[in-house]
Amino acid sequence: MYFQYKNGQVVCRFNVIGVVSMKKRSNMRWVLPIAGVLLILLATRSVALMAVGQKARAKVIEVKQVIDNSSEPMDHNYSIGYRFSVDGKTYTGHTRRNKVYNASRLPKTGSYMSVRYLAPFPQINGDSRENPLQVVLLGGLGVILLFFGINRQRSSNPGRTNE
Repeated sequence: MYFQYKNGQVVCRFNVIGVVSMKKRSNMRWVLPIAGVLLILLATRSVALMAVGQKARAKVIEVKQVIDNSSEPMDHNYSIGYRFSVDGKTYTGHTRRNKVYNASRLPKTGSYMSVRYLAPFPQINGDSRENPLQVVLLGGLGVILLFFGINRQRSSNPGRTNE
């Protein structure tokens, strides 16, 4: 809202665009912290699988090249679907392998691969060949996003005091 002097009168005007942009900013301020928490959860899942996950032999049920809006056919990214059993129950999962330039290194449909799962929750499973460096980078990026997202919120509310 602002006041304008026009033809000898004071006119009150509302800036609707400013209100919309303020609402948009207030909704967007949660994006970084939420993305950070999600990345930290993914890293925690991977660490748990590597540290306490049980190994299982899984049958490969699908191998297909993935071409989406973030990749090209020349990227050679593949999705591998698998199935394994624990205590008579069957569970499925998928893993993704990126930049596989030698497709003969991929498991064939019907062959077996090693996977890890959490004993209390076999639905939480993953490829046993996960790279620890990727997990550390994923968790680190999550912490950075969370940190900057929270600091950004604090700096956008300078009049707020912690008492």
